[in-house]
Amino acid sequence: MGSYIETTENKTPPVFPRALEPYEIRPVADELGLTSTERKSLQNGWTIIKQKQRRAALNIYVNFFAEHEDLYEIFRFNGVLDIEFASQHQKDVLAVFQMIIEQLDNSRFVKTMMKELALRHRAASVSGTMWQLYTNEVKLYFLKTLNDALSPTFVHALDTLINYICDFNEFNESRDDQSQQQELDKE
Repeated sequence: MGSYIETTENKTPPVFPRALEPYEIRPVADELGLTSTERKSLQNGWTIIKQKQRRAALNIYVNFFAEHEDLYEIFRFNGVLDIEFASQHQKDVLAVFQMIIEQLDNSRFVKTMMKELALRHRAASVSGTMWQLYTNEVKLYFLKTLNDALSPTFVHALDTLINYICDFNEFNESRDDQSQQQELDKE
């Protein structure tokens, strides 16, 4: 019979019987697909764009509707072109971008806002293609404005955010189409 220490050593398994799995250190993306560095990069870029926000809205709209004149018809109600609404809309779009970018750390807020926007635009018959065209114009403006201060992180983050916005709208659009089809099938 051995001593107490010898008996305990024989019964006690090694602390790490096998090698630990390799741990890959990489940035962790949130629900929006953005890392903390990308969120901060977007917010820093927005501080520069924000200074030119009033002119930005006008430039984005002029460029957008110069290329896609037929889409201006979406601002026509009962046969009358609502210039006042179109003028206010251009400012509201950048205000929404500002809210989204400033609240990137709060993905629940961003998702709720996107859901509300998708519902409003769906009611106004704005298609996913229109969203894509307009958000691309916003993206181009941001990239031109920050030309001297661009970083690969900002560009990737902006792409990710724009894709999230467009994908979110397409998802809601397809889900609405499916529910309408189910209602028609019931009848």
